[in-house]
Amino acid sequence: MIKIVESFITEEIILKRNKWENDDAIKHFTTPNFKEEPLPLRKFETTYIESILRIEEPTLYDYLIYSDDELIGECNIVVNSDELLKPSPDSAWVGLLIGEEDYRGKGIGKTVMEFLESECVRLNMKRIELGVFEFNNIAIKLYKALGYKVFDELNDFTYYDSSWHKDLRLEKIL
Repeated sequence: MIKIVESFITEEIILKRNKWENDDAIKHFTTPNFKEEPLPLRKFETTYIESILRIEEPTLYDYLIYSDDELIGECNIVVNSDELLKPSPDSAWVGLLIGEEDYRGKGIGKTVMEFLESECVRLNMKRIELGVFEFNNIAIKLYKALGYKVFDELNDFTYYDSSWHKDLRLEKIL
């Protein structure tokens, strides 16, 4: 059973996030590479995540994804994020990561996106925007199946597999 809960801090969560951020199988899907060299090691510190979660008027809503009692991923909503190409107070940027390999390709991404959409409605958001690298065909297929439409492309956005790639920007009106 999939559970999505508000994020909290434990040593296990910090270790998992660091593992996922540096997993060679998925880091090129989640982290833009702005240089023609390997992505650097990323490390989250407890104090960094605690500072994000302590914002008094939250613009970031951070969630953990569990399958039964196993932490398998994370997702978030950022209200009127700096990432938005169409900024507005009622637009949200969303992201999701299924960090544990055994849980990828099992339909969990769809469940998580439906959760994020319902949370955005609860937060009175009218629009969701997200970015996906053009080589992430599985994610693109999921987002399009959920009704997201490509509205812009950022050329030469990330370096992967010896070449530069676009970041596709998709949106959905709620």
